[in-house]
Amino acid sequence: MGPDCIFSPQGKLALMFLKNYVCCSDERLVEQFNSNTHYQLFCRLLLGIGEQISNFKIISHIRCELAAKLNIDRVQKCLAQHWLPYMEELEQVVTDTTCYESSLRFPTDQKLLWEATDWCYNQLKLLCKYNKQPMPRSKYTKWQQRYWNYSRKRRKPKKERVAITRGLLKLLKKLLEELATDTQQLNASMPEKYYRQYAIIDKVLAQQNYKFTTGQSPEDRIVSPSKSYIRPIVRGKETKAVEFGAKVNKNTN
Repeated sequence: MGPDCIFSPQGKLALMFLKNYVCCSDERLVEQFNSNTHYQLFCRLLLGIGEQISNFKIISHIRCELAAKLNIDRVQKCLAQHWLPYMEELEQVVTDTTCYESSLRFPTDQKLLWEATDWCYNQLKLLCKYNKQPMPRSKYTKWQQRYWNYSRKRRKPKKERVAITRGLLKLLKKLLEELATDTQQLNASMPEKYYRQYAIIDKVLAQQNYKFTTGQSPEDRIVSPSKSYIRPIVRGKETKAVEFGAKVNKNTN
């Protein structure tokens, strides 16, 4: 029911190839399609002068239609037979990495350092309470207020970013040293989880010091103290440059 689709069956398939080739959203693809004659010729739809596609949801409708009606196995065999003369290294296996969604905030250096600092301060409070000794003097309360004021700002100038990063690096280093001293004074051994998290925080401090002094991102940079195994995956998408989550490898012949 309704009007006929302006794309032919070949054009619908070509549009999906084009979508994967340009790596952009449906709305952006329609904008480029309206202004690019080569895209129109590739999809077998040449628009007239002043004619444009206004409904960008047509791409989503075509994608759903192909997913429901297209026989993927037969299409793959047909494409493989056609592309066989141009394919090389057929004996190799191609590995595709899929990123599963993970609940993780955008890892700025300031957020990462503050999470590490907050963990160290809370652990130090527990150790001092257990040892029945007063808390060592630190500027935690001062930097807590400064970080809250900084995080509420919509625009964060470079001067403020550098200042708060330098302060948090010094505070985190001091808290780690206090933690190491109090842990050695404690007769009982701490849980394994504590030592594992302490090693992660210590590595975060080393990586952030290296980045702050050199301006270069370290290898295997930790982006979350609670999920140290997560690494950013550069996707090159229009809406976001990186994604986070667990990687799953899919092997295809």
